[in-house]
Amino acid sequence: MRRTSKIQTILLSAIPYGLIIFVFMMFAMPTSKLANMGFYLFVALPVLFSMPILIDDRKFKSAILIFASLLSFWVFLSILGEEISDTSKLGKEVRHACYVLVFAIAVYYSLSTKVVSVKQFIFYILCLSVIYTLVAMFYQYGWNERPLVTRLFPPLRLGSPIFVSFLLVCFGVAMMNVYVIENQYIKTIVLFLLLLFFLYFYNSRAGVVALCSGVIIMAAMSRAKFRWLAVVGLFIIIITYLLGLYFYGSLLNRGSSYRVDIWLSSLDKVIECGVFFGCGFAENGGIVIGSGEVFQHPHNIYLMHLLNFGIFGLISLITLLFWLVIRGFKYQSVMVFGFVTSLIGLMFDGKDLLTNPNALWLLFWLPVVLVYWEIKQNNKKILNKV
Repeated sequence: MRRTSKIQTILLSAIPYGLIIFVFMMFAMPTSKLANMGFYLFVALPVLFSMPILIDDRKFKSAILIFASLLSFWVFLSILGEEISDTSKLGKEVRHACYVLVFAIAVYYSLSTKVVSVKQFIFYILCLSVIYTLVAMFYQYGWNERPLVTRLFPPLRLGSPIFVSFLLVCFGVAMMNVYVIENQYIKTIVLFLLLLFFLYFYNSRAGVVALCSGVIIMAAMSRAKFRWLAVVGLFIIIITYLLGLYFYGSLLNRGSSYRVDIWLSSLDKVIECGVFFGCGFAENGGIVIGSGEVFQHPHNIYLMHLLNFGIFGLISLITLLFWLVIRGFKYQSVMVFGFVTSLIGLMFDGKDLLTNPNALWLLFWLPVVLVYWEIKQNNKKILNKV
């Protein structure tokens, strides 16, 4: 065993609390720089100083190996994708991969300590998302006196209405799953209606699609006696909601988002760069559609991953997600339905998975680690019974 200092022990025990503070700062800070500083100070610093202790734990090291291997593989593919003339781009990509790995380690270790559970994580982020939305509504409709038909734009670090709506539906559906497991059906219905209410103000069509898809999948896979009656009831609520939006709302009256054109142009760009390894570091991801309009990215995390890392990168990503979802369903993961909901939403928006701290960390990487943790815990229970 490696000798550990008192400082290392203190920093190790501080990781769960630092993670909780960092997630709060992602919502509360006015700029990305301040949120990033929260990550460096409260998450990265304790994890890096505690790494010798964490590496000594063989079970923990083997559990985290999947993330280290996958992220290293993606960086390697990105190097193959394009000849690198600017080494700063390589350094940036490696740094972002390390940030994501540190975040995954912090989440997994926090769950291992039992300081915070998967259910508590779900409830915490859902509460932050709801409070954040209410603050945004007060600021826009109350303080600035904008009309209620104006699309809601959050004023702080998470300024995208699409990503905040995704956070609501991802962790909202996960919380609904908790209520269904606990037979608290009234709370489930109230939460579902509350999410629809918020999505109206965010004008998030992708959020509505993700929410409805996630809830219908959850209801169809439920073991409750009247699950198909619940599915029919959900269809009626959804159709009524959409009709109301068509006649009285603005969500369905928004202009075209050019999603299909962007996706097709993204595939053309992948073919130009190379299908096997993608565009690599030298490409900024700008997409030009037939009309000449330029978009920063494909508005789809899977196409963006294909663009960055080629078909090998996409296959590795899909393999990971497929394994997590199938195993999550098999072991009745609490987070898996929220995870599926997030994956559906990110088909309509989302950029790089290897980035500085941003909304995708909460929408993609956090659910990935939560579901993975639940799978590992269920595997242990099965092995203990053998």
